Amino acid sequence: MANELKPPFSYANYLIGEEIILRSLNQQEDFAGKNEYGDTWTNNDRIEQSSMFFKSSVLRNDFNMDGFEHCLPKPPCPWDKEGDDLKYDQFKDVIMGNDGIFTFRYEVFKRTDEPDKSGFELGDLIMSYALDQSKLEENIRGEFSYYQRKIEIPGYTGKAIVRAEKLSRGTIDSTFFYLFNFVG
Repeated sequence: MANELKPPFSYANYLIGEEIILRSLNQQEDFAGKNEYGDTWTNNDRIEQSSMFFKSSVLRNDFNMDGFEHCLPKPPCPWDKEGDDLKYDQFKDVIMGNDGIFTFRYEVFKRTDEPDKSGFELGDLIMSYALDQSKLEENIRGEFSYYQRKIEIPGYTGKAIVRAEKLSRGTIDSTFFYLFNFVG
């Protein structure tokens, strides 16, 4: 097919999955330091954070980064660098490295907890992502994974959560959460 993707991918049109997980781990580390949301921070989290930083840094070589160099200190781009206010159009299809062992499940939910609670709760599904290797050129499908976005609730504004699940042979290995606000 003429429309199958191959590197260099456009950083303006696709998110790097490892960067989303890195953002969630960085937020978790911040929360642990403030005793918010009951998150603990362990050596395994630090190892995963370092791994995602390294993998996302390597994967950027497969992307056209023109105009996005300022995003590297706090990816992904064009996500808010100072806060956690994001728009629908900032959630794009996701590309990440394929190691042949792990797959991922990305979902975005409404956040329904009360402001004074120390935890967070998942509400209705806002957006989901499905693995779709047919979007990639056949000869690179072993190197990359492509996750296509599906909007479940268009136009939602308010508190939301990204849940990224790392799967090994269909079993959840790790779960990562990123708390943010959808703004209009």
